[in-house]
Amino acid sequence: MATIIIAIVAISAVLSILVALNQLSQRIEEANQSLRKISKHLGVHDTILESLEEELKELVKQGEKIKAIKLYRETTGLGLKEAHDHIQELDLGERDEGLSD
Repeated sequence: MATIIIAIVAISAVLSILVALNQLSQRIEEANQSLRKISKHLGVHDTILESLEEELKELVKQGEKIKAIKLYRETTGLGLKEAHDHIQELDLGERDEGLSD
């Protein structure tokens, strides 16, 4: 009986932690969206992204995809999947440019 109670308490604790993490994740995303809007309004957004894109393309050319993904995530605040997808698109774009040359 005591084991069941301990298991229920443990499950409840884990669920509480997951709910709190989800709420924090949503707040971080909202803050990131606000920051993007502010930086776009100030005109900083485009300049930073253009500079970032060039640096990412260079890393992709050098075969440093993991570094590119890490840099993209750190700069944009986006998740791993979004960063990976973006770098894959850049890589495909680089390959297409190489074929047309």
